[in-house]
Order: sequence, then C-alpha cells, then structure tokens
Amino acid sequence: FGGLKHIEKAVAKDILPRQILHREKIGFIIPVGSWLRKELRELCMDLLFSKQFKERGYFSMAFVQQMFEDHQTGKIDHTYRLWSLLNLELWHLQYIDRNA
Repeated sequence: FGGLKHIEKAVAKDILPRQILHREKIGFIIPVGSWLRKELRELCMDLLFSKQFKERGYFSMAFVQQMFEDHQTGKIDHTYRLWSLLNLELWHLQYIDRNA
C-alpha cells in the first residue's frame, strides 16, 4: 500500500493545504492516561489493589496508591507506570496464577 501514497496526495492536493500534504509522518497517539482516569479506572483499581497484587509483594502498596491518586487528580502523569503495572498484573494472572 505504501506505493499508493503519491496517488492519495494527488487526489487531495486541491483539498488539503500543502503543509498537511507534505508534513513528516506522525504517530497515532492512544489516550491511555485519560482511559486510566475514566474508562479503565475501575479495572485499574480492581487489579492494582487486589489481594493477589498486594500478596505478590513486588511493589510498595503505599507508592502504588500515591501514584494512582496523583494520576487521578492530574497532579502527576503516571500513565506509563500505571499501564505497565496493569499489564504486568494481567500477564501474571494469565500466565503465572493460571498455571499454579
């Protein structure tokens, strides 16, 4: 499909401004930080404050709680850390706990 880019640009040249047509490629940003505050908030709480997560003892629960609260209030953006913890816990549930 990459070879068709010049066709797309030719079709759009009368519609889009030149700076849009010829700008550098940009990535697609996923709003994970926002999701952790809204749509994924309950899931995050259920997993990161579960009995299993606490008993694993990998992380200081006081630190996890503070990170979560700071992220929820917008004080500090902990998107990467919370997303990583959430995925680690999901992985653990799927591949470690499930096989135990």
